[in-house]
Amino acid sequence: MNSTAVAQQFNLEVSHELCAIHAEPKLITGGGPICGTCAKEKLNQANREHQKQVDTEVRKKPFAGAKLPARHAQSGFAEYQTQNDGQKLAKMTCVKFTKDFIAGKTRNLIMVGRTGTGKTHLSCAVARNVLEHGKYARYITSEDMANEIANAWKKEANDSESNAIYRFTEYDLLILDEYDLHDRHENRLQLVHKVLYS
Repeated sequence: MNSTAVAQQFNLEVSHELCAIHAEPKLITGGGPICGTCAKEKLNQANREHQKQVDTEVRKKPFAGAKLPARHAQSGFAEYQTQNDGQKLAKMTCVKFTKDFIAGKTRNLIMVGRTGTGKTHLSCAVARNVLEHGKYARYITSEDMANEIANAWKKEANDSESNAIYRFTEYDLLILDEYDLHDRHENRLQLVHKVLYS
């Protein structure tokens, strides 16, 4: 749409000054004289910047909702340093699991190992990649899950154990860390099992 058409559509006055870039007559607006093409380009740029900001904000919400531990919130596969064959295999398995998951092939993955071998790092790397592809993930320790379910009735009048269990089953990917590490009470562990069975 050229300057003359824009001027007619929005009842603007056309200047005798020509745009140095587009060789169109400039329109007299409240922000100063500008040609129709320049105005359209500025508007498109502003829209692109706004959309980028919206996309960034929308992207932050699932990441915040995933509740990844702060020390691994930025952990990815590239940062995972392998020092032995076991760690190399674990990393390779997690990368494959992630690719399959994103492609729609879902299954369970259990990581077992001593403290400090990188299980939490790898699980957070999986979560970050899944989140990047528009899926919903949640990280929680077994102890925290049991506490959240057991204390559901304290939060709201209409909350219940079954509602709390259901909320955990709604994620595309649920990462349960430190399973059985702090669950000293059998009844607490049973609450975790109810989520796993669901």
